[in-house]
Amino acid sequence: MEQHSLQKILESLQTFSPILLFIFFIGFKMVTFTAAAKRSFSPITKRVFNGLSAVLLATYFGEAAICVTHVVIARSEQRWCGQSVVIYITGSMFFYIVLLISFKRTTSYPTATQLIYWSVAIPIEVAILCTSLILYCSLHRERAIGDSLGPLGGPVLKGLSPWEIIEVVANSVRIVTLVSQVLLYASKSGLLASRSESLHDQFNEATETTRLLDSSGGNHINSQIPEPVHDGLQDPDIHRTTFPFGNKWKYLIGYSIFLPYMWPSKSHGLKLVTLACLFLLVVQRINNVMTPILVGVITTALANQQESYAFYVVWPQITLYVFTRWLQTGLSSLRSALWIPVSQYSRMELSTAAFEHVHNLGLDFHRNKKTGEVLSALSKGKSVTGLLEQVVFEFIPTLLDLFIAIGYFLIAFDAYYALVVGISSFGYIYVTIHMSL
Repeated sequence: MEQHSLQKILESLQTFSPILLFIFFIGFKMVTFTAAAKRSFSPITKRVFNGLSAVLLATYFGEAAICVTHVVIARSEQRWCGQSVVIYITGSMFFYIVLLISFKRTTSYPTATQLIYWSVAIPIEVAILCTSLILYCSLHRERAIGDSLGPLGGPVLKGLSPWEIIEVVANSVRIVTLVSQVLLYASKSGLLASRSESLHDQFNEATETTRLLDSSGGNHINSQIPEPVHDGLQDPDIHRTTFPFGNKWKYLIGYSIFLPYMWPSKSHGLKLVTLACLFLLVVQRINNVMTPILVGVITTALANQQESYAFYVVWPQITLYVFTRWLQTGLSSLRSALWIPVSQYSRMELSTAAFEHVHNLGLDFHRNKKTGEVLSALSKGKSVTGLLEQVVFEFIPTLLDLFIAIGYFLIAFDAYYALVVGISSFGYIYVTIHMSL
C-alpha cells in the first residue's frame, strides 16, 4: 500500500476516533444497568483503576507535550504534527477527562458502561498503532506545514525517527493500559468466575421472598413471591418500593405518553398553528446563521473600500442585517403568541385526563391517600406541559444551533475552529449540568 493511502487511513482513524467515542458515550450514557449488573470493588481495586486512568490521560498529555516540543525545536524546518493528530489528542483527552469525572461521581465506579468504552477504544488504538508502524517503517516524509504528502513535506525517512518512536511508545502504553483495565474489571467483577461460583452467589442472594421450587418442581432461584393484592388492586405502598426502575432512555421515552396532549388532535385549526410554530423554529435556525454571515459581508466590504481608497455605504447589506436582527426577536415573539392557544389546549386536556384518572381509581387508593397529596400531585402534573415546551422550544433548538455552528466552522474555516467551539461548548454544558445537580 502506497504512502498516500496509508497517510489517509491514519488521518481518518485519528480524526474519527474521539468522535466515535463520544457517540458511544452519549448512547450508553442513556443506559443505566440494573443492580444485578453492577459490581462492587474494594478501595484498593478502585485506586488501581484510578491509577490506570491517570496513566491513560498521561499518555495523551505526554504526546501533546512531545508534539509542541518538536514544533519548537524544528521551527526553522516548519515541522507540524498535522490537523488529525491535534483532533485525536485534544478530543481524546477531553473525552477521558469527562469520562473520569462522570463515573467518579457515582458510588459504583467503575461500571460496565465504562468497560464498554475501554473495549471499544482498544481496537481503535490498535488500528492506529498498526497503521503508524506500517507507515513509519516504510519510506515516508515527516509532517510539515503545507502539503505533508508532497514536496513541501519534511525530509524523506526510512524507518522511525526519535519523535515517531516516542509516539509509538505512547500508543503502546495506551493499549496496555486499556487492556489492563478490561482484564482487571473482568477478574475483580467475577465475569471470569466459574459456573459453580455463579450459582453459589445466586443462592447466597436468596431472600425471604425467594421461591424454593418453581412450577416444574425444579430449583428456581430468582423468582419472587407475588406482591399482595387487595380487591384486585396492588398495594400502593408495596408497589412504590418494588417498582423496577429502567434505564434513562426508558425514562425519557416515558414522557411520550404526554405527546398526545401536546398535539391538538381535536382541533384542525390548532394543528395548523402547531405546524406554523415548528416552521418558525426552522426559520429561526436559518436566521441565526445568516446574521453573523452578514456581519462578515459588511466588514469585508468596508475593508475592501479602505484598500481601494473609495467609500460608499453598503446599504443593501446593512438593511438585510437589520432585518435579520429584528427577526431574531420578532420570530420568537410571534411563535410565543401563536403557541398560547395550543398551550391552553394541552393544559386543559391534561387536567381533564388526570381528573378522570383519579376518579376512576379504586376505593383502596383513596383510603391510603390524603386529599392534599392528590391535589398536590395533580397541580405538579400540570407543569409537565411547561417542561415539554422548554424541551421543544429551548433545549432542542439550542443543541441544533450548537451543531450548526460546529458544522459551519468546520466547512467555512477549519477543523481547529470546530474543535475549539465543540469542546468549549460541550464542556460548559457538562460542567453546568453537574454543578446544578
